[in-house]
Amino acid sequence: MSLMTVLAIFGNVLIIIALVAVRKKNPGYFLIACQSFVDFIVGSTCMTTVLYSIITGDRGGVEKSGASDTWLSLGGHRHWCEIQTYVGNVFMNISYTQLAIISIDRFFAAYRPLQYRSMVTRKRMR
Repeated sequence: MSLMTVLAIFGNVLIIIALVAVRKKNPGYFLIACQSFVDFIVGSTCMTTVLYSIITGDRGGVEKSGASDTWLSLGGHRHWCEIQTYVGNVFMNISYTQLAIISIDRFFAAYRPLQYRSMVTRKRMR
């Protein structure tokens, strides 16, 4: 779990740095950079807190009521737990949506290569 967290954070940072350094104006690169940014947010907000809980064994604020047994809040602050859950869910859903958009983009690039440049422009991506 700790290796996965480190790879998620630093791997996405490296991808963003590489795409900024290349400075290509291709809309596909824009989509990949957005995906890396969202995955970085998920890795830095959700995965680090879970990693902290695993390493220290601290599950402060855990409710012992069946299914809600997995609530994680640092120092017993339930509001932090709710914020973390909300942010994690929002950014994971954004990540899934972006993966679908990248798949559609790659589909058009592969099956309509001649029309791709006219269909997919920077203006339409924004």
